[in-house]
Amino acid sequence: VKNGQVKAANEKFNNTSSRYEVTLGPSSEVVPISDPHAASSIPAGHWLIVPIAALAAMDGAEGATGANAPPSRGVDVLGVLLSVGESSTFTSKAGKELTKRVVEIADDSNHSIELTIWGELATTFAGGPGDVVVAKGARLSAWNGKSLSSSFDGDVFLHPQHEKAPRVKAWYDGGGASSVIALSSSGGGAGGGGGGGGARRTIGDALAAGLGASKERPDLWSVQATVLLIKSSRELWYTSCPKCKKKVSGDDAQLWSCEACGWQGPECVRRYIGRFQISDADASLWVNAYDEVLTELLAMSADDLCRLKDVDERAYEAHLKEHSFDTFVFGMRSVLDEWNNEARVKHGAVSMKRINFEMEARAMLETIKLEAIKLR
Repeated sequence: VKNGQVKAANEKFNNTSSRYEVTLGPSSEVVPISDPHAASSIPAGHWLIVPIAALAAMDGAEGATGANAPPSRGVDVLGVLLSVGESSTFTSKAGKELTKRVVEIADDSNHSIELTIWGELATTFAGGPGDVVVAKGARLSAWNGKSLSSSFDGDVFLHPQHEKAPRVKAWYDGGGASSVIALSSSGGGAGGGGGGGGARRTIGDALAAGLGASKERPDLWSVQATVLLIKSSRELWYTSCPKCKKKVSGDDAQLWSCEACGWQGPECVRRYIGRFQISDADASLWVNAYDEVLTELLAMSADDLCRLKDVDERAYEAHLKEHSFDTFVFGMRSVLDEWNNEARVKHGAVSMKRINFEMEARAMLETIKLEAIKLR
């Protein structure tokens, strides 16, 4: 860059962390670097990363001032995506058409927060759960507890080259996101991301917040809970097609057949579909679950459990009791469902993990620190 004018940054219009800015004029020149080695040596961005947990102590009120006020330029936050909502377009009070997308991010401070992406990037954003992002100069507000909003220039970067990125990614891959504390009151509800990687809640908190009551999207959340009872009044499995996993008809004495894909064969595959009750210190809840979760919970395939029931009913019941009263971290998906013209919320366990006591201890410590800040 040649012939630019250097002056002190105007924080009203400059949301970078730099104290100075360069203004280009008619005689200024911007020349692309042709040497790829020289170009690769230039950092993709400069960010002053703030841990998400630190946002809890900042005042997100409009026009906040004082020691707890966020920087006027906004904050730089690096985190891993927990969930990604759909983009939506609406008309503002001023009559302007706006596009936004809400995502939820978390970092290894064991906290999560919602981030609203605006403008063209809201439409083109290609990140998914597990991807690392940086939001530069995001504005902190007190909406939905605490939340972040990107600039309309779309200062949100996927897969940033930053020293913290590999650490946060390893934390997420190791199951750290299963115990995060949500700073946004609708945490875990950004929707669309699959897998139950939402923010940690108690069962009572999830019910009080009305998770799953929205017609627009399911709510994703997680909970540490104990299995109280596995419902065995009806079979815990269905007979499925080994090709497409849809339900098949027939029996072991004849051929099984699948109407969905046309498969026929002498042996089907049994897959779990059932309900069990979970409880924490707050409340209890009946949840639906499918093959992946119930195979993990019961430590046995549906085919093997079916054979056990055929051979020894008592051993079957004993096996179900043996795998009750274990405690796990469940990834939950709550969604509004209609049955016989009656709307009701269905809660499903879409993932489960054995407790990582080190991660749980860290999360508890962060909760204590957060509560201590609130009492000051």
